[in-house]
Amino acid sequence: MSKRERKYATPGLVIFTVVLVLATLIVSGVIIYVKWIGTVEMETFTVSSCSAGADPARFANDRVLMAENSLHGTVAVEVSLVDEDQYEYVFYDVRIRNSNLISAETVELAPVIQADDILCYTAEQNEIVIAPFSSADIKLVVLRNKDAAAGPRQIKITCYYMGEEHEEMLILEKNR
Repeated sequence: MSKRERKYATPGLVIFTVVLVLATLIVSGVIIYVKWIGTVEMETFTVSSCSAGADPARFANDRVLMAENSLHGTVAVEVSLVDEDQYEYVFYDVRIRNSNLISAETVELAPVIQADDILCYTAEQNEIVIAPFSSADIKLVVLRNKDAAAGPRQIKITCYYMGEEHEEMLILEKNR
């Protein structure tokens, strides 16, 4: 065999191999970022409250939805809501940022239920999707006993990336 016949790698094969290795590294990096680095996080939040009597339409609607067992949210305590002056609404307006390369789908906020909570739900009834590197405002509504002590509130953010569930816990402080 001559030296000419021993040629193993042609220039085209070398270029193909380099391109294949680079493509594998890029795809691996994107998958690692999407799965373990990119996530949803809270940017800002505000907390406000009002007596249930100050929003009688909302209170009446919540009472009907609880009676029909059709409330889109969590009922912490099964009670008959009669006297609106015994309850208060606490509104958590949370801005959530998606720091991932893909959309966060079915984004949900759910508070950790506290002793004086009656019900909680998000004001948005439609599925919330946050585009890559953008934000969305979500309003969480909690109906609770008016005499409840103020304190920190834990909120769980749940979202899906490519069908896989991701969760984050937040602690929000209500200033009275």
